[in-house]
Amino acid sequence: IKEQTRMATIRAATFCILGKLTKKRFEETIEAYPAEHAKMKSIAEARIAMLQKSQAAKSPSTSGGFQEISPMFLKISIF
Repeated sequence: IKEQTRMATIRAATFCILGKLTKKRFEETIEAYPAEHAKMKSIAEARIAMLQKSQAAKSPSTSGGFQEISPMFLKISIF
């Protein structure tokens, strides 16, 4: 969505099946489902704004140079 390399650590609460979506397949999917792409983009922009606001409110001296980020979950349904 933002043309940035992303990395995440995930811990499942229950058994799950994990899949991998390549960049090419992701791009094909968002082209086929523009409404879902718009939703994803909107959610990503809101999270970036929230993170930037959080970072601006904190100073490195009060957090020891580390930033606490609460987990956020994204549910996307593509049919």
